[in-house]
Amino acid sequence: SGITKCNCDVDAKELVVKKDGPNKGRAFFRCGNNDNCNFFAWKDETTSNHGGGGGQRQGGNNQPPASRKRRSSDNDEEGKQRKCGLCKGLNN
Repeated sequence: SGITKCNCDVDAKELVVKKDGPNKGRAFFRCGNNDNCNFFAWKDETTSNHGGGGGQRQGGNNQPPASRKRRSSDNDEEGKQRKCGLCKGLNN
């Protein structure tokens, strides 16, 4: 099996989710250079989609799905009201 490298071109660290939730026990890779490049990849997705890890790199800002911020176009937010007091003024 190949070695997964992060965007720093060093061996990624393999870790396991310990927090209770649907991904508990699931293995993933993080940047091997003190999380310098924000690399993230699920081990099971890396193995199945990239032939055993084989040194494939993922995008630099990949985050676990729970913490990934949703990007949306301006049209997606049209007509929706913001709920928090800090953001309400942004719709106007």
